[in-house]
Amino acid sequence: MPNEREAKLIRHIFQRFVELGSSTLLVKELRLDGVTSKAWTT
Repeated sequence: MPNEREAKLIRHIFQRFVELGSSTLLVKELRLDGVTSKAWTT
């Protein structure tokens, strides 16, 4: 179960996908915003 911060991000991602209508544009936007997955490491 996601924590509240993760839940908020998930809701934002789904809402932006509906608004953009494109997963490619969504990924570009998320990358520009610095959003990464839990598995992401430097």
